[in-house]
Amino acid sequence: MAGTLDSMKDPRLVCAFHEVGHAVVATLTGHCVESMELFDAHASGLQARTRFAAHPNCPTAYADLAVTLAGAIAESVFTGRHLLSVLNEGEHFEASDLCRARREAHRLWRLHLYHSADHALLVAENRARSMLEEHWGLVAKTAQALYAQGRID
Repeated sequence: MAGTLDSMKDPRLVCAFHEVGHAVVATLTGHCVESMELFDAHASGLQARTRFAAHPNCPTAYADLAVTLAGAIAESVFTGRHLLSVLNEGEHFEASDLCRARREAHRLWRLHLYHSADHALLVAENRARSMLEEHWGLVAKTAQALYAQGRID
């Protein structure tokens, strides 16, 4: 499942796999993806984003722990790096997937939906990993398209 050594070093392709991971799991869990985009921000370098459609009776896709973790999981699978290494790399900790996931896991634990925040994270990781493995061909094909086009609507 991992990429070639050359492709794993291309930050734009790694970023594409990350964003597509979010999008694929979001779609499989009933969220609508509006777009995915890779772009170069002059001051901070390569940036990416996945936009989700807002629905009045539906929480944001990032409130779903599996969606939050899916980007890092897809990146981990593609590069062969450990998931925690990928998660701990966020440029701005407050906006990182790890920070977002931890906040949501604690919220779910406080609602007594899981035995602990760690349990919520483990369940979400397994759920996202399973979906990504089952649909890895789609992930790879879509990541290549995002890499080539820079944007998918």
